[in-house]
Amino acid sequence: MSVHPTRPLAISTSRTEGILWDTELWERKRLLVGAQSGVRQAVFSADGSTIISAFADGSILLWNVDTFNLNWKISLERFSGDPLIPCGEHDTGFGRSSMAASRNGEVLVEAGGSSTVFVWNLAEKRLMHEILVPTFESKRIVQVDFLGDSNIVALLSDAGDLLFIDAAEARFVGKLEGKRKFMSFAASPNGRLLSTVFLDSTSTIGLVRVEKLLEPQKCEVVGDIAEQEEASFEMLNESKQSGADEGLRTTVAVSPDQAKTLYELVDLGPETKTLSRSKLKTFLYYYGSYPETYRSVVFHAYARAPILKEAGSRTLIWRFLLHLPENRDSYESLLEQGVHPSVKDFRKRFPLKSGRSLKSMERVLSALAYWSPIFENLDYLPSLVFPFVKIFLRDMFVGFEVVMTVLVNWCQKWWEYYPNPPIECLNVIEDLLAFHDGALLEHFVQCGIYAWTLMQSFFAQILSGSEWSMLWDHFLTNGPDFLYYFVVAFLKSHRTALMGVKNAKDFDFFFTRPNPTISALHIIRSAYALQRRTPRTVSPSSFLEPFLPIPQGEYPFFNAYPEFIIDYQCRMKEKIREEEAELGRRRKMADEITQLTEELRRDKRAWESADWKMNEMVERWWDQMMGDEASHRERQARLDAMDKEQRAKAMHNIAEARRSFITHHLDTTQRHLANLAKAMGNNRGALDSAVENGINSARFTDVEDEWVKRGQEMMRVREVVKDVDRMRLERLVRNAREVGIRETDVDDILLRRKRLNEFHSVSDGGSGLAKGKSRAWTPVSPLSSPVKEPEREASSRISREGSPVKSVTFEGV
Repeated sequence: MSVHPTRPLAISTSRTEGILWDTELWERKRLLVGAQSGVRQAVFSADGSTIISAFADGSILLWNVDTFNLNWKISLERFSGDPLIPCGEHDTGFGRSSMAASRNGEVLVEAGGSSTVFVWNLAEKRLMHEILVPTFESKRIVQVDFLGDSNIVALLSDAGDLLFIDAAEARFVGKLEGKRKFMSFAASPNGRLLSTVFLDSTSTIGLVRVEKLLEPQKCEVVGDIAEQEEASFEMLNESKQSGADEGLRTTVAVSPDQAKTLYELVDLGPETKTLSRSKLKTFLYYYGSYPETYRSVVFHAYARAPILKEAGSRTLIWRFLLHLPENRDSYESLLEQGVHPSVKDFRKRFPLKSGRSLKSMERVLSALAYWSPIFENLDYLPSLVFPFVKIFLRDMFVGFEVVMTVLVNWCQKWWEYYPNPPIECLNVIEDLLAFHDGALLEHFVQCGIYAWTLMQSFFAQILSGSEWSMLWDHFLTNGPDFLYYFVVAFLKSHRTALMGVKNAKDFDFFFTRPNPTISALHIIRSAYALQRRTPRTVSPSSFLEPFLPIPQGEYPFFNAYPEFIIDYQCRMKEKIREEEAELGRRRKMADEITQLTEELRRDKRAWESADWKMNEMVERWWDQMMGDEASHRERQARLDAMDKEQRAKAMHNIAEARRSFITHHLDTTQRHLANLAKAMGNNRGALDSAVENGINSARFTDVEDEWVKRGQEMMRVREVVKDVDRMRLERLVRNAREVGIRETDVDDILLRRKRLNEFHSVSDGGSGLAKGKSRAWTPVSPLSSPVKEPEREASSRISREGSPVKSVTFEGV
């Protein structure tokens, strides 16, 4: 029987039906029917607005009291693989209930007649937990009830064991044990007392104080304690999302034998069934974020209180979700290349206070730049990487692999149009906005605003550190597409403020400053709602690739960018770095000049030190000549004068040396200029002489050619003369014979003539006419060696004029 808290209504339940009664008229108002099997239990909710009924086939129906409309239907067959107990076999007994609702109306607990406890959130209509109690493994839970206004639930098994759990947090609270077992119990309104009926004596009622369970020490064991229950909670089965009416669920088991720390579960990897992404997603959806520090509750058999042990943090969960490959050799290879040239000025551009953070940023950015050239050209990469570096500062190897996994999966298609924004990704956001809020999209289009400013910093500029970590808990748990839902949810959450902004500068200011008016958790909840309402055709999951972890062994290459643009930028940056190196050399030269100046200053200080030593000497003289003050003053004045003179001489010497150096330099320069002038004059004279010699040589060559020609003509004239002489001799011989000259005289004349011709032939051969040179030729009489002067002049004239000889006069003819 269940009575309405405020109205004259009551519900009676039997194995076959449930009836709603009007207690004023004692009339039956409604017969509760919702399944083919019998009714197990029907109760009113705490506020009386809902009737909750459980049927033997495993279904739970929630009706509105006023309209009797079905608000929600729960089917246990969807959540449990165990066979349901038939109606005839399931018997909770008189006064016992296997279903209970909390006083605030938010939580519903149903035992289902087995060792499994289901916990639902009535406000959000989702399954929160599925709690397996190994202590009740071979038993059935026959009664459940809340203790007062708390979320602590008392569970009674058919063997008489009474155990307490926190239904909201799915954790073990305590166990009531003793020599006697229990048949049923009832909790007081404030939950501090339990009235129990013993199993072995139904006529006896016992009172048990359980107020210590409601105090902060929630792990007290109440009653006559024999042994503390060793328990811890572990995730077992993967949660399922069967629709809006089912929501998310977490399966929890109370098992001391299988308890493992979070470190051990993460090391097991994806193969473990105890920890999975879906269970973490259920936990995250309920609590909003992962804990910064994971604490495990360890129970010991003889301990009076539990032991809280810190066993890790959010980084372990991120490491499990991303399935990091732990390619340490590849990571070390990237680090061995040193600081990348594009990161050398990082300390000047981002002067961080923490030297450790600064060094870690340089390492991560250098490794990314060596991994793929695109990352040496992104100006916003430091702001994108810095939050991860801050979280993983103690283990930058894991932090680097987290950053790499995020860039590969959550930054898909970001740089396909580099250096322009990712047009296709922005189109996805526009499609989501067009489906969920077309007016806001139209406003953005008119103002020419894009969501790229929000995305390129991974929302680090608009969220605090804790909010950013919470947001990335949801990103890493849900996959790459959830990032786009969050962007749209952020824009819709700030719709009122954004609709009033029309200036591009105001938009930039809004997208780069924190806005605490709306919490990040509220925006994340809105993103989940958008994800549920978005159809498949508009969903970013149809555009993006599913999550793909980094493979083990070696990091993959990354070339999802326009290579020709990146290569050009790399060459330009290399040229700029070379110019900066040249500038550095010039600066080094300036530093050397400064160093030289400092050396001169040191020389000056050395001079002053010498003066100081002299003063020290004077002081020693003062100690030695204390009795003679006048002499000391005189000597001191003399020393001062000498010092001034030395300084003046030194300055004069320096000036003279400088003047001498300048004069020597000018003289050297003048001598050098004079030598250059002499060399130029000599070179000019040699050039003129060479030109003149060339001209003279050309003239001599012409003259020689002319004389060769004349010599050849003279040879031809000589042959003609020889022929004439022969003819004259022949005629002379004939005439001599006719006149009766003796033969001996004729022979003598012929012999003279022959000798004369031989002499001329020898003279001509020695003169070099055959070699191209010419000489004067004078014919000689064949009868006598000397030739008369007129005949010589005639022969010379014949040679100069080149005409044949017509007549020759011989002496003695």
